[in-house]
Amino acid sequence: MTNRNKIIFPTDLTEESRNAFRYTYAFARAYGMDLSVLHVYKPKPFLSKDGWIPRRQKSRAWNRLTRFAQINQEGCIPESVSLMLRKGDPEKQIVAASKSEGCRFIAMGKKHAYSAFRKMIGTKTTGVIAKAECPVLVIPSGFAFRPIRNILIVGGEYKNLNPTVQSCILRMSLSFHADLHYIDVEEDESPSWSLRKELLHDSNFLIQKSVPAGFLCEVLPEYISEHQMDLIVMMTKRQKLFEELFEHAYRKNNLHLVDVPLLVFHSNYLYKKEKEEKGRGQKLKKRFSMSLSAG
Repeated sequence: MTNRNKIIFPTDLTEESRNAFRYTYAFARAYGMDLSVLHVYKPKPFLSKDGWIPRRQKSRAWNRLTRFAQINQEGCIPESVSLMLRKGDPEKQIVAASKSEGCRFIAMGKKHAYSAFRKMIGTKTTGVIAKAECPVLVIPSGFAFRPIRNILIVGGEYKNLNPTVQSCILRMSLSFHADLHYIDVEEDESPSWSLRKELLHDSNFLIQKSVPAGFLCEVLPEYISEHQMDLIVMMTKRQKLFEELFEHAYRKNNLHLVDVPLLVFHSNYLYKKEKEEKGRGQKLKKRFSMSLSAG
């Protein structure tokens, strides 16, 4: 049975991932979601006088996972937290678990959030992002959870944003009472620095700001810092834009300003959702036509 209101947190059980787990637990509680902590181990048989036999890895891995998940003050595993133990290739097992559980998010800890996307190839994180059927939340290892009050969406005008992305962040804005900041990148030679602000719900706002493309990398880190962004939404079709942003911040020695959690939507995932929506629409249209014919 799938759980659309669940977030999966894969971990290698290292101390570096512990803070990201604390963040994910606080995020899940604030969002009203269940949390599954997943550990994937690789079987390592050893040679004895009777031949190759498996080590007692499963029980050891389970014990380590249990200790890792004891997050509350009483040293117990919270009721909203479940444990998952799988063996094999971590990337494949993480993606398979997220699909079988039908979860809403995968959350992954990283030393720096931006380091997962500077090249977008060759790491477990980017492999999971490319194959997952849900958005992936990437958490810098040193980032402590705080109430999400400002969410930044770069490279889009809110009226034309992908419906799947729009639905997700609007739901988040309602849950967290967060302001949504849409940064539209203007490619014109003489674009305007326009800014629109309107009430989104009873307690939060939608801010649409246009920035000239040539100034984006200069302006964005300051904007993130000034408005205390708690989450950045990234779409991989804008990969080049983010790579330029991170490289510029690196050269200017202010990478810390953009090192906040990233919620990543991969183009493959969005394309699949778009096809599913079209398929549902065609089925409804066909049913409607058949009902008219029968009438």
